[in-house]
Amino acid sequence: MKHLLFRAYYDPGVISENEIAEVLFGACDFSGAHIRTIGRHDFHPVGLSVFAILSESHASVHSWPEKNLVVVDYFSCSEKPDFDKFMFFWSDRGFRIEGNKTVDR
Repeated sequence: MKHLLFRAYYDPGVISENEIAEVLFGACDFSGAHIRTIGRHDFHPVGLSVFAILSESHASVHSWPEKNLVVVDYFSCSEKPDFDKFMFFWSDRGFRIEGNKTVDR
């Protein structure tokens, strides 16, 4: 079992909240995970929390547009999903990853 946590900075004028959700789902797929269900809550006036329940476990993202920040959580009970690919997908879409940590559970 592995648990990945990171924060990433972005430009809310360039990347929308809908795109944040799509990046989460795309990163899960790109890393080899299998999405079973998704959920989303939008905060007002800004911000969102999105999760994906995976066959392997779960992934989530929480945004703070006023701080240009997202915090991402990715947990896998399997060795199959590739955490490096997951982070690459985020960085390739304009997110600057900082403070990443992987924990073996």
